[in-house]
Amino acid sequence: MWHSQGLTSPVAFISPAPLPASSSSASAQTFAVAYNDGSIRLWSFNPSTPEVEAGEIVTFNGHKKSPTTLSWDLEGTRLASGGTEGEIVVWDTVAEVGLFRLRGHRGPVTSIRFIPHPTLEVTSHPGYLVSSSKDTYLKLWDLSTQHCIQTVVVGRGEVTSCDAMEEAGEDEDGGDGRWIVITGSGDGEAKVWSIERAALIAGLEKDASGEVSKSPFLRKIKLTDSFQHSSSRSATYPSPPPPKPSPKSSSTPINHSSCSKLQTVILPSSA
Repeated sequence: MWHSQGLTSPVAFISPAPLPASSSSASAQTFAVAYNDGSIRLWSFNPSTPEVEAGEIVTFNGHKKSPTTLSWDLEGTRLASGGTEGEIVVWDTVAEVGLFRLRGHRGPVTSIRFIPHPTLEVTSHPGYLVSSSKDTYLKLWDLSTQHCIQTVVVGRGEVTSCDAMEEAGEDEDGGDGRWIVITGSGDGEAKVWSIERAALIAGLEKDASGEVSKSPFLRKIKLTDSFQHSSSRSATYPSPPPPKPSPKSSSTPINHSSCSKLQTVILPSSA
């Protein structure tokens, strides 16, 4: 059981941090857990010893209402949380501090995904972030400026989820290739978008008159016939048989581990 003394708020979302390449099956893993009271707690849990209770690491407080989604970057050093109020907070989980708050959505945030800069390290450019919301919007954020650089109206229905995956190119310098973003909406539609890596490298460019180029980063992909569902099939499964009575088993006592120094991090609201 994972429990913080005095905490009675329901759990809203759970997200495991990515494991380092050097980790083994016996390594402890960090889990981010969001609660309806607006708090986010990081827990350390070792799956190889499930009988040992997880240890609480730190508590983040940056949302006025319940967080609705969590997402880690590829290195597992930053965590982004989206809230019911439509705000996104980016946290440094190593330094255990809140970095900044992103405002722009008008409804609860439903999904967040980090997109690293194609050629620069995080220390030179913190990368990008895509987010979806029930306000029907899909947004692309530049984390170096902490501003939204493109907003797309996905459709008439609420955007209930989105995910992103990288499609590598052949250029060793990372100039080609793209990111594929898939959105799902309340109207039953799933749409596919692309973000070219070359566009992320160029960033917001100015023309000869000094105006910022309005060339879009996110472009909708028109699906070919091979992606249509005219020949889709559905399968039904028979009801499973009733479970057989199981023999009595003795319970294994849980070893409760405690964290002697817990820290609470509060990100102040920006004007």
